[in-house]
Amino acid sequence: MKNIFFFICFIFISTYTFSQWTWINPIPQGNPLYSICFTDSNTGFAVGNTGTIIKTIDGGVTWTILSTGTSNNLNAVFFTSANTGYAVGSGGIIIKTNDNGITWTNQVSGTTWGLIAVTFTDSNTGFAVGGNGTILKTINAGNSWTIIPSGTTENLTSIYFTDANTGYIVANYKIYKTINSGSSWSLLTSFTSYMFNSIYFTSPDTGYLAGYHGIILKTVNAGNTWTALSCLIDTPLYSIRFVNSNIGFAIGMGGRILKTIDAGTSWSLLSTGYYSSLKSIFFINSNTGYVVSDNGTILKTIDTGNSWFQISIGTSNSLSDIIFLSPNLGYSVGEQGTILKTTNGITWSTLFSGTLNTLYSICFPTLDTGYTVGWNEIILKTVDAGNTWTQLACGTSNINGLYSVYFTNSTTGYAVGDAGKIIRTYNGGINWTALPSGTNKDLLSINFTDSNTGYAVGVDGIILKTVNAGDSWTLLSSGTSIFLLSVYFLNSDTGFVSGGGGIILKTINAGNSWTALTSGTTNQLYSIYFTDENNGFIVGQWGTILKTINSGLTWSTSSVPTMNGLLSVYFTDNTTGYTVGDNGTILKTTNGGTTFYEENQNFNSEISFYPNPSNDKITISNNKTSTLTVVSVFNIQGKQIIEKYFQNQNTIEIDVSKLVNGIYLIKIQTDNNVETKKLIIK
Repeated sequence: MKNIFFFICFIFISTYTFSQWTWINPIPQGNPLYSICFTDSNTGFAVGNTGTIIKTIDGGVTWTILSTGTSNNLNAVFFTSANTGYAVGSGGIIIKTNDNGITWTNQVSGTTWGLIAVTFTDSNTGFAVGGNGTILKTINAGNSWTIIPSGTTENLTSIYFTDANTGYIVANYKIYKTINSGSSWSLLTSFTSYMFNSIYFTSPDTGYLAGYHGIILKTVNAGNTWTALSCLIDTPLYSIRFVNSNIGFAIGMGGRILKTIDAGTSWSLLSTGYYSSLKSIFFINSNTGYVVSDNGTILKTIDTGNSWFQISIGTSNSLSDIIFLSPNLGYSVGEQGTILKTTNGITWSTLFSGTLNTLYSICFPTLDTGYTVGWNEIILKTVDAGNTWTQLACGTSNINGLYSVYFTNSTTGYAVGDAGKIIRTYNGGINWTALPSGTNKDLLSINFTDSNTGYAVGVDGIILKTVNAGDSWTLLSSGTSIFLLSVYFLNSDTGFVSGGGGIILKTINAGNSWTALTSGTTNQLYSIYFTDENNGFIVGQWGTILKTINSGLTWSTSSVPTMNGLLSVYFTDNTTGYTVGDNGTILKTTNGGTTFYEENQNFNSEISFYPNPSNDKITISNNKTSTLTVVSVFNIQGKQIIEKYFQNQNTIEIDVSKLVNGIYLIKIQTDNNVETKKLIIK
């Protein structure tokens, strides 16, 4: 008994492991989504990159990020009942749930080839198909899987069964058919000019194929012959699905949705207002349907596809730069002229920039006055904290892009860009003058240590330095020809540069010499930020976040819930940081990006929850109404079990009835507060 008591006490005072970075934008998340399905009118699941599975129980109004225990990309999801479902993906991963998605367990697939599609003909019999002609079959609800010869090494992209025995598989230009429940497959037909992604049947005889170049084919004789239907577009179609025998939809690249109401005889192109690639479509009835995309966007229709609206929250435009002026006041810029602003570090509002050019860099020399630069020589200025922006003339020509901007005081600023261009203003951007850089190499980042001393880096390993406020620039020896993407100085002597191939350079003598550090990655590293002389972060390609606690001597990799490229990083203090990137990604850490997160002992708590212990539901009460509240529940191993989002609610109810007995950690993040508490289930 004494040992047990000691163990419990240790749990109470020790730290808890879980993902260091959480989604702030988009909500619920911003990973690419590839497949969606619903088990009833309210309950649905979508899967995607980095082991992502999200769930809704209210028809898509809110979504929960589920813990899957895998970082493999998930390409398809299929449920055989309200509780039992399967997801398949890269590396031959197959995971299964028996409790409506609360927990997922790995199945032994017997293959390492990526799996692209999954379907079941009954609760026990299922199939998964994928790369290198892989066909897997189970007859015991996934407890074991058997490899079925396909006769091809082509990728198998879609599977559909019209009854327990008869099924079809798409393999690029070919279609295979089985009439014996998948025990054997024969080549049904082969095409020379058509390449397909999706197959769907509305009856045992009538089926449809959709693929590249907007092609849609139809059969009325169980696949023996196929007829090309009228084609409206020349871009790929990724998924086709019918509501009934007459009404059907095909979706694809560029946000395109095609609709037929006459069994494919004619098709109309619907307007969605979105331009990402749409990957999967699912209708729960004749009126209500959902679409997911490769930037994480979720669309919904309630009028049989005539109109679509976004039910995921936040921009999906890629974000290039982020800056904070105070612990809660921050800005981010990116694609399509996107400028975002936050006053609480949680919710972000879109500001009107007046341009559709991509914005790459933002700088605020004062609380009210800021500048952002981007493509097509764009320079924008605000003097009212971002409420309005005015376009400035850059004063030079032949600059396709300005990639970085830096102000040394309220009126003196610099911007760098294509072909070695460096421009300077002494009067707050009213006039800009081109400076002699001595190079025609693209310059991608600029940083100053004082009003006179600055550095610019760019392609081919170029590092430039000025000691006279930009009047002249000296080429420093970097020791590399790899392109350099970011420069950051801690003080007048110590600086860091990062770039392609995972390169990190450090100087301790004001750039006179540079030493290559070991990053442990070959991914491109886009942005550097240090919170003090020892603690620093670098973000980059494929969701890379590196951290050092010894001024760059060694770097460790942080756990990140995405493989989206991360383009900029900024910390407001030693523990609170943000990173932004592709698909509108904004991630936040409140524990310094470390592996462990300690229980918050906040004795002046604004948040309470009850009952505790519990075995049914808990009620969370906040003294202050929060625009957005994120509730996450973790087990002792640090595995996230529940994540839910609520808007404008100060009383929240969470169902914990399906959690097994034990000790959990509940994290409650509001607009201005983060609290972590113990939850006991018994």
